[in-house]
Amino acid sequence: MYVPDDATINARFGEMNCLVKPKLTPAVRSYMKTYLQLRRAHSEVILGKTVMYFPMFEKKFREHDMPEDLKYLSIVESALRPKATSRVGAGGLWQFMPETGYSYGLEINEYRDDRSDPEMSTEAAIAYLKNAHNRFGNWELALAAYNSGAGRVNRAVRRARSKNFWKIQRYLPRETRAYVPAFIAATYLCKYYADHGLTPQYPSLDMQMTQTVKIYDHISFYKIGQLTGLSQYVIEDLNPAYNMGFVPANGKGYTLTLPKRVMQTVLDYLSHIKRPDGNQRDLSLAVTSVTIKSRPIKTDTRDEYFESMYTVQEGETMERIAEMYGITKNNIMAWNNLTSPYAYVGQELKIFHPHKIERWSPRTETEEAPPIESLALTPFAVAGLDENMRATRVEKATSYKKKRAKKAKVKSTDVKKKAAGNATKMRGNYIYYRLEAGESLQDAADKFPGVRLQDILELNKLKKVRKGLKIRIKKIDENME
Repeated sequence: MYVPDDATINARFGEMNCLVKPKLTPAVRSYMKTYLQLRRAHSEVILGKTVMYFPMFEKKFREHDMPEDLKYLSIVESALRPKATSRVGAGGLWQFMPETGYSYGLEINEYRDDRSDPEMSTEAAIAYLKNAHNRFGNWELALAAYNSGAGRVNRAVRRARSKNFWKIQRYLPRETRAYVPAFIAATYLCKYYADHGLTPQYPSLDMQMTQTVKIYDHISFYKIGQLTGLSQYVIEDLNPAYNMGFVPANGKGYTLTLPKRVMQTVLDYLSHIKRPDGNQRDLSLAVTSVTIKSRPIKTDTRDEYFESMYTVQEGETMERIAEMYGITKNNIMAWNNLTSPYAYVGQELKIFHPHKIERWSPRTETEEAPPIESLALTPFAVAGLDENMRATRVEKATSYKKKRAKKAKVKSTDVKKKAAGNATKMRGNYIYYRLEAGESLQDAADKFPGVRLQDILELNKLKKVRKGLKIRIKKIDENME
């Protein structure tokens, strides 16, 4: 195990970009020794989990005009374990006490604990930290207040007659004295782990490539497992806020997170068990007419994904490439063993894609239970991919496209009239599509059989992908005129 000498570590501290001024105190050294030497395996698990949580943290902090480096505080608080609980009753990624959680709008009851919900608890943590920073004016004291409360920090400030954390440190509780040093050590861990021979233990691709939606109906984790073939452990790990193994019905909606490749099966099922008027669930339909053939549970899902290579073009950034594929820069960094989010021209990047986007359709009890057809995806090409990667979609998609073209032999005006009110429009010589919230260009391409991501990129000169953006999908065939 390589251990850098003091001169090397001192040099890194001198250049390290940190939310608070990085001081190499004995307390900081102690935490660094724990992270980098004594509990290396534990640190590798933490580093692996950053690919799941840090992209969401960064997005939330940007939305609230807060420093993204606050994400390292979650390592100090919970080691990125959503179900973590302390000896005094604090819980979740950001370790809220129940009373504090209530005051910041978190729901805590026998069915659900929002402190374990990654997005909701992060929103609450941001509100708390913003209030603390507005009160004390620097991040050292704001972090200290997050740990022990604003009242204790305010008393220490008065006693020391200073707002310098290192000067008031002796007037703070023992745990709070070590809090800022722990934050500095966690920041160092995430920035320099590779130099200490640590290898992040990344979770499965199912845990990395996820989708979060809001649902309003009751559904059990058991039913989700039947529909998707996911193990109970994966469903629980992705939805840690639910205490009883189900998502309760709620008029305001609750979030559900699943691997993106199987989310549509649950949405198809929930859509089917609604009455035609969309206001109530048809329980009799769900019991008597909808038959679920359980998918076999898979614990190893590596074969559900395929790999392609992307060559970085001039002017492209890691964020731009990630946005194009509907993934995160953290995904690309994890898949390519990169420690920094910088791309250079000619760089070859490994990208993973699901083989299928699973779907579900109803069957009656008297019918045989045929396998559910899925939207099959094959390796596709975008600008910069090798020629041998320019594969077409499967014959089924091609055949489907031809059938659609035959059915489309109607007057252009009729087609436009039918398209009114939908996200898809026809105008001039092109079919247009308006992106929904959180939708990537790859998601849009998947909705149109025979359309590749490359086709969309060639038809649209895009600098940024956002909700409501109208893009060209393809040219209208001549026989549609």
